[in-house]
Formats: sequence, structure tokens, C-alpha cells
Amino acid sequence: MHVMTQMIQIKAGENLFDAAIRLYGCLDGLLELRRKNQMDFTSEVAAGQVLEGEAITFEKKTITLPASTEVNGKKATLKPSQNMFDMAIQEYGTMEGVFILAKDNMQSLTEDLEPGTNLKIRTEPLNQAVVNFYQFRKLKPATGLSAEENEELKPEGIGYWAIEYDFIVS
Repeated sequence: MHVMTQMIQIKAGENLFDAAIRLYGCLDGLLELRRKNQMDFTSEVAAGQVLEGEAITFEKKTITLPASTEVNGKKATLKPSQNMFDMAIQEYGTMEGVFILAKDNMQSLTEDLEPGTNLKIRTEPLNQAVVNFYQFRKLKPATGLSAEENEELKPEGIGYWAIEYDFIVS
């Protein structure tokens, strides 16, 4: 059995998630891209790096986007510890809204955005009931970690150390 190989070159500012979306059109491709290149989900990639994938088609779910991009300049401001996934739930009522936010604001899905960043928001939420839930209770989901919290969770051990960088051989 011959498997067709596809190559993808990493663009500036991209990460493994972005490359998987670009190559396969969905996040399901992330597992394949990670496996084929023997990488972890958090592996760093550099602009110009070439990754190998297989010509696989994943079943794709259709996401219907609202028609208009903005109404009267509607924007939402990120609060401390909020990320684009939190904002997607808050403003669109579903995680699929993160793709809309990324596209409309020309951002990577996993980009670390500063508190106070204004994001363009479309007119219609994808799930009005969830948006109403958050608005009625005046809740702002904030699942992001601070830089200090993120550093505390840094993976350790042989699988993550690099010789002469974290692991010194003497």
C-alpha cells in the first residue's frame, strides 16, 4: 500500500495548530501532523520549517458563518486571563466562534493576546442561549493562564529536555 505524502512549510507566526488547519482544513489533522513528524502538541515550529503529512481527508462539519462582519463597529475587549476561545463562548455561544474571531481579526487560533485587546465581533451569535446565559449572569469566561502560572506548568523530564539546553551531560 502506497500512502501519498503532502508537505507544508510553516509560515511566520504559525504553530502546529495553524499548520494542521491549513493542510487538512480541520483540527482532526493535528493528530496526523503530530504523529507523522514525531512531535508533541506543544512542539515549537519555526517559519520555513517543512512538515510532512499524509493525503488524508477528514469528515468536515460545515460551520455557517453569520452574514455580516461587524455592526456599528461592535467590538469586545479581552479581560485578564481571557483568550480567543473564551471570547468565542462569550460572544458566539460556541467554540466554533473561535474560527470566526481568528479570521475576522487576522489572528492565529492560539495567539496570546494582551488584556484590553479589542476584537471585532459579528452581529449574530451561533448559539444565542449560551450568549444569553453569560450576559444575564454578567459572566466573562477566563480560562487563560498568567505567564507565571504557565511557567509553573512547564513540562519536565526526559521527553521534554534538550541535551545541552535543559539537560547537561557531564
